[in-house]
Amino acid sequence: MTPMPRVSVIIVARNGMKFLPEVLSSLSVQEYRDFSVLIIDSGSSDGTVWFVRDSHPSVAVIRNSRNLGSARARNQGLSHVRAHLDPANGDPLILMLGQDVMADPEFLGNLVSEIDRHSGIGSVGGRILQATAGEEDGLRQVRRSDRFETTGLLAFPSGRFADRGAGQADDGSRFRVPGEVFGVSGQAALYRLKALDDVAYRDGTAYDEGFFGGWEDVDLAWRLRILGWRSSYAPEAVAYRFRTDGGGGRVGFLQSVRERRNRSVSANGLLSRNRLVTFLKNVHVKNFFRYFFPIFLGGLGKAVFFLFFEPRTALSCLSVFRDFPDVARKRRQVFGRTHVPPSEIGKWF
Repeated sequence: MTPMPRVSVIIVARNGMKFLPEVLSSLSVQEYRDFSVLIIDSGSSDGTVWFVRDSHPSVAVIRNSRNLGSARARNQGLSHVRAHLDPANGDPLILMLGQDVMADPEFLGNLVSEIDRHSGIGSVGGRILQATAGEEDGLRQVRRSDRFETTGLLAFPSGRFADRGAGQADDGSRFRVPGEVFGVSGQAALYRLKALDDVAYRDGTAYDEGFFGGWEDVDLAWRLRILGWRSSYAPEAVAYRFRTDGGGGRVGFLQSVRERRNRSVSANGLLSRNRLVTFLKNVHVKNFFRYFFPIFLGGLGKAVFFLFFEPRTALSCLSVFRDFPDVARKRRQVFGRTHVPPSEIGKWF
């Protein structure tokens, strides 16, 4: 049997034919070659599976008949990787890549070089910018922009998170310095499998399958921090995320309000519910009281906004009370194992 490569690239696909051809083509020209690609298809109906099998026969595909949600699909991919690990590979790596993220040829190699720099690094992200694609004169045109999608996660005292640099223009000098960040966006993140196994819940899942509509990557980043794993930013690892709405990552409050108008009511409800669950699961009691006033004011502002403008979102957030026993159980599993002082986590907010 052929030994499994060191890096396993996992892509969760859901009707991804709009961008997958460029994404897979970008992987085929990576300078770093010790990797395999696994696509978890989550109930696509646009021919994604047939395209991959016909055009990229070396890419493994797991087909699901329905949409599993990103968290559960990623766990499915991780289970597949664990089942096929080469015992000789003592430090396997996982690249979680969005179905709409196109990597430059040096992307993967630069991520691997950064994570190999220190055994305590659990995740690495790169410099992710925005791109658009469309038809022009009958030909497919891809345009790489100079606007950032993310260069890592920013945490605020209110408990809000944002993608660092989202929507800002790259002037050639911004975000060019490597270093530690709170966490990385799951759209294009390299993880040490050892770290994912370390922060997994008792059922073996690294991603919380209670998250269906997003934020499972922020939850994972926070859990990695709580359990002592570092996250790093590698600016020379460049990739592009295709955008169709002109937005960009997790952004500031006013831009966030504008982007909410472009999403469905159910999507807004799921995102808001998941933000609240992420906070409840991961905030340390000491940090809660340390940042009580910004947390209180931020929560009050959201509550007023939801009550007057998005009442259905308010109802989605109230569903947390129904799920609270599960939230509390997972919280105990994590904080029962941590030796990281609250001040070490709190300094990032």
